[in-house]
Amino acid sequence: MVTGKNTFSKEERICIDRQITRLFEQGASFICYPVRVVWIESQETSSKPVKILISVSKKKLRHSVDRNRVKRLIRESYRINKSKLNEAAQSAGKVVSICFIWLPSEAVEFIKMERKMREALDKISFQIDAHKKKPDHE
Repeated sequence: MVTGKNTFSKEERICIDRQITRLFEQGASFICYPVRVVWIESQETSSKPVKILISVSKKKLRHSVDRNRVKRLIRESYRINKSKLNEAAQSAGKVVSICFIWLPSEAVEFIKMERKMREALDKISFQIDAHKKKPDHE
């Protein structure tokens, strides 16, 4: 059985315009196809260590059914794989804001999305751990 809860609550979503603007202006980004990941870490206090935003362009997927399906896939794959990233952010005392931007013009299978989400979250948690350890050596 899973020890922690794999939930996705409203507190884990980025809704404030100021936070979204800061994320895109100052955040680092990388591509883990089929998503572009923009992320930033901060020292602010929050009830949740990781907050996310999901963006699927109407230019890429014209039908709302397809856009909503892709957003559900991204949310579900994040929900399943978020525990390692939450632990890394909590141990570093940081709040991490992440935006997932959909790139292709078609939906993908859930298995592929989950694998790529795991890669993206591992990359972010590795960089958080690297930043956490960096000041100790200087």
